[in-house]
Amino acid sequence: MANFPMADCYPTFSDGIKVPNDGRFHTDPCDPMTSIQWIELWFPPGVLISLGGGSTSRLGLLSDGTVLKYPLTPDDTLKGLEIEDAILSSLGSHERLVQYLGKTQHGLRFKRALHGDSATLISQVRPEWCKHPLGQVLGHKWSTQAAEAVAFIHTKGVLHCDIHPNNFLADDNLTYACVIFLARSLEI
Repeated sequence: MANFPMADCYPTFSDGIKVPNDGRFHTDPCDPMTSIQWIELWFPPGVLISLGGGSTSRLGLLSDGTVLKYPLTPDDTLKGLEIEDAILSSLGSHERLVQYLGKTQHGLRFKRALHGDSATLISQVRPEWCKHPLGQVLGHKWSTQAAEAVAFIHTKGVLHCDIHPNNFLADDNLTYACVIFLARSLEI
């Protein structure tokens, strides 16, 4: 299942035919295992640009340099974000978690990690750099920091249900911090 928030281009099926702009999922006629949904890009008040997103929410840059996580469409409920707010608030601050700045009317605010998610960062690194001793040291550092983040979350009775490189961010010092998406408390 794929979401395509669009501004100036149109999502198409694998045969090149345009996906209907009706907000519903459509099965690709050439690939029945793939569903595609057209979602109009929107910005809550205060969001300057979109920084990306996932299947249920988007991230936008606010004028103060922080990031707002908000629903994929203006009609979507904040229910999932309210659950995430409760979990983030119960976790408190930790050096391996992206700093959570609280809930707003339109979503959740976080400190911005200047280097973004690790999947994007790693994809931009040239292969020969990964073989360099400094690259290997950084890779070991990131692996350790990711494990520290998950260990901390588990000590608080929370399971992170969506662990992958997109949910680990690198700050201006290339230090890893975890972002909580699809987390669930063990007490729920």
